[in-house]
Amino acid sequence: MTEFADLARRLESLIRTGTISEVQHEPLRVRVASGGLTSNWLSCITLRAGTTRDWDPPTKDEQCVIFSPSGDPALGLVLVGLNSNSIPSPSDSPDECLRVYPDGARIRYNHKTGALEVSGIKTALLQAAEKCTVDCPEVETTGNLRVKGKLFVEQGAEITGEVVQQGGNMSSNGIIVHTHKHPGTGGPI
Repeated sequence: MTEFADLARRLESLIRTGTISEVQHEPLRVRVASGGLTSNWLSCITLRAGTTRDWDPPTKDEQCVIFSPSGDPALGLVLVGLNSNSIPSPSDSPDECLRVYPDGARIRYNHKTGALEVSGIKTALLQAAEKCTVDCPEVETTGNLRVKGKLFVEQGAEITGEVVQQGGNMSSNGIIVHTHKHPGTGGPI
């Protein structure tokens, strides 16, 4: 009878659902509450853990599944990502991929409309060692644009509004504009 009870317990423990009760970040481990019990520290399954690696740690109260080889919960591996009533899916659209962060930031891609939206962030950095190309017919900024290196415009420019040039020389076709003198007037233009 004891053998049967052990076998039944192991079978029941092969795959269990639970809720993350604690998270340890280094190394990444979680404790899971399931069926009135809390597990020991268990490893989490991530998308990639080789030369390409992901870091997206689970959070407390996230629902998960424990896979326990041989039915031994001490050997369990945790797979996170189950929506629950307390933490529902952030969208119900079949046309979008959406990630929502705890500070309100959102990354949304709608594959039906082809629209990518990043919102709710405070800063962004795109850093490339050699070159970054934005290849599209039109780019618009609603705020100020600061260029810390040289600005090269290859196919003309149109400026509406006031232009202020400070420091250095402004040259047009090899002529320094603020020191150029017209014949007969003696002064700069």
